[in-house]
Order: sequence, then structure tokens, then C-alpha cells
Amino acid sequence: MSTFHQRTGLDARFKEIAREFFSIFLPDKVHFRLIGVEEELADVHEHLRFKRDPTTEFIRYRPDTFVCWDKAYAKPSWLIELKTALTGFQYDQAWPLREMRRQVPDLKKEEVANMELGAFQNLVRLRSLGLNVVVWLYVAYHPQRWLALLPEAELNLRALEREAMRRTAGSGTPIANVFIRVDGVRVWTLPAWLAATFAVAEADVAAFLTEREARLQLRDGASEPG
Repeated sequence: MSTFHQRTGLDARFKEIAREFFSIFLPDKVHFRLIGVEEELADVHEHLRFKRDPTTEFIRYRPDTFVCWDKAYAKPSWLIELKTALTGFQYDQAWPLREMRRQVPDLKKEEVANMELGAFQNLVRLRSLGLNVVVWLYVAYHPQRWLALLPEAELNLRALEREAMRRTAGSGTPIANVFIRVDGVRVWTLPAWLAATFAVAEADVAAFLTEREARLQLRDGASEPG
């Protein structure tokens, strides 16, 4: 099971990969900034984790990064959330999967990734307001591994609220079981989404991500809960 410290280490490495992407593929065209709570509110971040009111959770779960095109380009900005999922369901007939197949009968176990429920709901709210919001996902057990997801409420196939999570061996944080089947509409491969959104070469992006994949692994022999 990963610790909070190990998870923040993964987050930091994913942010570096995102920064490198924009500096290599779009130098002098876009401005990339970290805006997550860890960067701007580091002094209260630990306290926010214990607050449950809507205002606090809105701040706590805001996206990690902001990308703004240079003033010379009439193109929209993006908010980007970065997530890693290293282990999924081990068994194809696990009872949560059977429950989710009431909505998606042909659901495969590798087509589900866990996200913090508050974070996912916040991203859905932001997108409903007309903001450009995307989640970059590294899913180690997914056939495509690197994904881009446009958050919609319907992608949350099953929510585990706080009371249910308290009975598990994990942290007790409420989670969303998010549907991550690539359809080219709500869920893309990350290279394809970046090519379509930022007009970069998809094959070059795929090679870039493959070279950096080893960074998004838990260290010291730890494993992530499924």
C-alpha cells in the first residue's frame, strides 16, 4: 500500500513530465504553471485534508496545472489534473465489477481507475461551468497506459462514500470508480488528445511518454491498493 508521501512523490514526477512536454514540444508558445493546492497553499494543505465543507473541498481539489497560450495565439487555456493508477482490480469477477456491469455490460477490469471522489466531482463542476478541464492519466494496467479524460458525471460508474471506505484497508478517502474506455470523445489516448489539442505529432508524443514511463512507479518496493 502506498503512503501519502509516496503518492505526493508520484504527483511531483508527473508534474515534471507535464512541464517537460510543454517546454520541448511548445517552447515559447504556451505558459505552463503549477496551481495545485500543494504549490500555492502549502502551509495549510495538511489542514485541508481534514475539512469536509464544500468550500474547502473546492480549493483542495482544484486542478494541478494551468496552461495558457501566448498572447500571439488566439487559443483557449486549459486546466489539467494529473493522476496515476498503478494497480486495478485483480479478478474479473470481483463484486464491484459485477455491480458496474449493470451500467456497462461488457466492462473489462482494466477499464476502471480510482480517483478521489471529491476531486472528480470538482472537475465535473468546473467543466459544467464551461471551463476547459482535462485529466491526464497514467494507468499502468491499461492497454494504452497514457490517457486523457474529459470529466463527466456519467463516467463515475460507482462511488464509495466515506462510511463505506472506513471499512476498507485504505486511507478512508471516498473514491470514484471511473470508466476509462477509450472512445475518442470523453476518453482519449494522451498522445492522440495532445495531437488534436496542441497540433503536435502524435508519434513523437508517444515516444516522449514511453521514455518517461519508468518515473511513475512507486519506489522502495511499495504497491498501490487496487
